[in-house]
Amino acid sequence: MVNWILGDLFHKDFGYQGWLGVYPFHDGKPEDFQPVFGHLIKENIDDPYNDTWCNAFLPTTERLAQEAEASLWDVPIRDDTISYTQAANGDGKEIPLYVRTRPGASKERPCLAMPLITGLDGHRLDNSERTDERLKRGWATVICDIPSVADCPSNRRDPDSPNGLFSSILDWIVAQPHFNLRKAIAWGLSAGGYYEIRLANTHADRFAGAVGHCAGTHHYIVRE
Repeated sequence: MVNWILGDLFHKDFGYQGWLGVYPFHDGKPEDFQPVFGHLIKENIDDPYNDTWCNAFLPTTERLAQEAEASLWDVPIRDDTISYTQAANGDGKEIPLYVRTRPGASKERPCLAMPLITGLDGHRLDNSERTDERLKRGWATVICDIPSVADCPSNRRDPDSPNGLFSSILDWIVAQPHFNLRKAIAWGLSAGGYYEIRLANTHADRFAGAVGHCAGTHHYIVRE
């Protein structure tokens, strides 16, 4: 492992990203991260692979969790579970999704439903800020994890499992009378971008377009 000093890393790079609220600090605020990294730097804790590092985050995360429990969103994110209708070869029976829908969406006034596919280290929980931006545009967001990551029920050893996973999700979206998928654009980040590009080939007739944001392609996912 490269020998690095946390203080240098935070002040030269990570600190600025924290102020901007971008990866890996998305959905966060500088005042949340400053005391955490201040403690890590003061105590000279440079190894992120042990409990000492992780424990430094707990007081802040516990405080934020309490604040979140005491607050209400005008438009909450729903934790939905749908049937894995095209499950096969050891897939699970249900697919967990996060769904956030534009207020007033109905059969008469459907809204665009934008699939959002997460990556290896960014899961369904990490996208509230992105759903905010979509709500401003009148769109709904349907968030799912990729195979073998987080709560995704697909068989990670079956290379064809993504086909049934995304077919099941897209079928569910189409079945919702207040959603419009035909003019929607699916979006995926990092490893989710890889699956987005894959989706653009395997399910090209299901939506208007697809965006693979910082996506790995070609020989990206191989045994090596």
